[in-house]
Amino acid sequence: MLRKAPSNDRVMGEVSDFVGDYRLVAHNASFDRTFWDAELDRIRVKRKQDFVCSMLLSRRLLPQAPNHQLGTLMALAGLPVTGRYHRALADAEMTANLTIYLEQELMLRFSLGFFLKRIWPIFASCGPGSIKIGRTSVTTRRHFDRR
Repeated sequence: MLRKAPSNDRVMGEVSDFVGDYRLVAHNASFDRTFWDAELDRIRVKRKQDFVCSMLLSRRLLPQAPNHQLGTLMALAGLPVTGRYHRALADAEMTANLTIYLEQELMLRFSLGFFLKRIWPIFASCGPGSIKIGRTSVTTRRHFDRR
């Protein structure tokens, strides 16, 4: 089975092309960023994107958490556990859910409801990309969950 598998270099090249310059989200992103950079170095490619760290966000937004492990934060936020921890797909799904929760928490704390109701639909209709407003760059995307 492994003899017929594509090489690591080929797979990493395909993954890198697929991801492009979209930001990557990870819980404890410094670990994932180190791995990502090392693999890209092997195929002589430079990283094109930044990472978003749900653990760093949670430390700022949920200082009352007893720790900032993914499982603890999922329980604190009342989010579903989608599988066993430290398994790629389950961790990715839970990190995505936690990041959306943290994003919504930011919106609520800083009274950005007006933005969500009036301005966000304009950005969302523009499709994925980035819009410059003065010195501010706003990233748009088609999917946005609200509580």
